[in-house]
Amino acid sequence: MVRVAALLALLMPPLVAGCGVHGSGVRGVRSQPTAQWPFKPRSIRVHPLTRLHDSDGDTMLEAWIQLRDRDGHPVRGLGALTLTLDSSGPGDMQHLSWTTELESTGDMTLSRFDPVTHAYFLPLELPTKNMPPRARLRATLETPDGDRFVARFELPDA
Repeated sequence: MVRVAALLALLMPPLVAGCGVHGSGVRGVRSQPTAQWPFKPRSIRVHPLTRLHDSDGDTMLEAWIQLRDRDGHPVRGLGALTLTLDSSGPGDMQHLSWTTELESTGDMTLSRFDPVTHAYFLPLELPTKNMPPRARLRATLETPDGDRFVARFELPDA
């Protein structure tokens, strides 16, 4: 019984101290966080599953875009995602560009995020059937916070 009383005497002060008012001492006021949200995107990459291919006579770009947090783990993000396709070799090719908004609640955005690869999947039909042999994809994410991330990827031949 004495041991139980001694144990309670040791545990009670920290428990009681934990019930006090913290921060500014004013109820309803939150202190400002000292660090940024650790899981927001800090980089972007074009996933290696990205490819050009023919589908029923049309040329398609299957773009897989992955956002990563500061620890390099895949995350979802917010902002304007722009994909630009051009040629890194000889041949005539105009720059093709697509922009989509990544939102936290949009059905299209959520349905485009693949839970297995942890990447956004964007199937895009190209207006031309003749692709240059060395096409290059650039992915740019501009976040609502003003951050801008860019990744480049040389596409394998279709």
